[in-house]
Amino acid sequence: MDEILLYLSLKYFGEWMAIYDSLQKKEELKVYDIKKAVNEVDADWITLISSDYPKNLKAIYKPPFGVFNYGKSKLLHQNIVTVFGKIDEDNVQYLDCLRSDGFNLLWVKKSNKEMLDILATFPTNNIFYMEEMKNAGNKTFQNILSNENIIMENAFCSEIWERKSQIDYSNQWQERLYLGLSLQVLIVSELKAKELLALSQYCDKENIKVGILKKVYSSKEAKAFKNNKVFIIDELDQLSRVFLGQN
Repeated sequence: MDEILLYLSLKYFGEWMAIYDSLQKKEELKVYDIKKAVNEVDADWITLISSDYPKNLKAIYKPPFGVFNYGKSKLLHQNIVTVFGKIDEDNVQYLDCLRSDGFNLLWVKKSNKEMLDILATFPTNNIFYMEEMKNAGNKTFQNILSNENIIMENAFCSEIWERKSQIDYSNQWQERLYLGLSLQVLIVSELKAKELLALSQYCDKENIKVGILKKVYSSKEAKAFKNNKVFIIDELDQLSRVFLGQN
């Protein structure tokens, strides 16, 4: 059944309802097609019924049927904070503090250059969300993947193996994967209005804990987030109280 779910994730490009409908209607599938598709995936993968499917991810509404990963997959099961924004000299101390408290940092929508900058600052225990895995393969990313030290100490994950141009790609899989893995967010720099709106809507819906550094907090963020799990962070010791629940 694992391979069937993976095949459907490949066939329907992670589209949750299409996969669900296929299972409900007991779509006729050919063993040859399943084996061929599965064998073409050169990344590690798990499905919703795998024993090592991340617990946090399984708890959200419509969890991904399949997840692809390069690198250190055990990072997906540990304490994670999803980071929105770019590293700079003002916020790096907060990120370093989170790492010292045992959190892995999950980075959203990073270019290859930004990935390299992050890895130069924090060489280990990063999780990078990828919009897709197969065709992320430009030369820079392939160089990253070919570095054994990077792959052994970091993870690159996606719900999509390969995108197809004729498919209408929404953000549905992006949010549920990079927010579902952590269930908690730290905003470290100003976000664009569209990105902030999508983030706030999903966090409100899933009751996800949100920390915002005080220096980037404004009326825009105050209006965007409506739930009671939003914390304004001004001091380093607030991080443990917010994300570890310490007094």
